[in-house]
Amino acid sequence: MVFAGSRSGIRAAFTDGNLTQAPQVISGSVTIAPALLTVTGGTSTTTYNGVAQSNSSAATISGLKNNDSFTVTGYARGTNVGTYNDTLNLTPQGSTQLTDYSISYTNGSVTITPAPLTITGNTTSRTYNGVAQSNTYSSSGLLGTDRISGVSGLASGVHAGSYTDSLSNATGSGLSNYSITY
Repeated sequence: MVFAGSRSGIRAAFTDGNLTQAPQVISGSVTIAPALLTVTGGTSTTTYNGVAQSNSSAATISGLKNNDSFTVTGYARGTNVGTYNDTLNLTPQGSTQLTDYSISYTNGSVTITPAPLTITGNTTSRTYNGVAQSNTYSSSGLLGTDRISGVSGLASGVHAGSYTDSLSNATGSGLSNYSITY
């Protein structure tokens, strides 16, 4: 096995081809410099789904020598909308040694984009009773434990007639993970 680093104790003997003289021993050393190794993270994009998601694009390793191998860890992971960066790291496998390489890392990332959410005013019909009546809403696309607690602009009225919704500004938990259509 050959490893990066310094080795000493190399000995060589020289003689003059025509003259008989005692061999001279000259000591020396050899230095093996670490090989360059580049780890480049991939980039992936996914849509919010309410659970933790990881960078699904595998990192590439260039500059490996012989049968050396590494396991790559530190892929980005996130749940909510945003960009999460890898913190890549190598773990040597078998007889591979980290000291044999000068390693540079370019981290990748995973970007989680908003999921679609539609909030629709319901169509309701009531008989006049002298009390204020308000419309209701329904939604399509909520994921996991995300919830809508309120929506502005629901139609309301007291007297007989038609009232139109003008929906906006939904409130609740986890709604920043959505692209909301009213």
